[in-house]
Amino acid sequence: MSDILEVMAKAICEPHLAGSGATPAIVLPTWAELSEGQRNWHRMAARAVIVALQREGWAVVPMEPTEAMIEAGWPHTADPCWQEDVAKCWRAMIAAARPLKSEK
Repeated sequence: MSDILEVMAKAICEPHLAGSGATPAIVLPTWAELSEGQRNWHRMAARAVIVALQREGWAVVPMEPTEAMIEAGWPHTADPCWQEDVAKCWRAMIAAARPLKSEK
């Protein structure tokens, strides 16, 4: 699984490549062309986005539960096949998550 901070930083850097529909008015450097300092600026911006989302009650989570997440969920099910039940529950909750306003 990709590091979410890196994914967000690249999307901030290259919105036209991230599928956002944004087209830059000028030619922007790609992620590979940025210096490490410039990449760190984009990572800082991504971290700020994550913090702002958390303050508003949002969480950035993987689409598929990790093993640690499944383990954390097992005490909340009485079914002997708890691992798959927890994973199915997770998938259902992600599928039902409220969309971003721009997706409505």
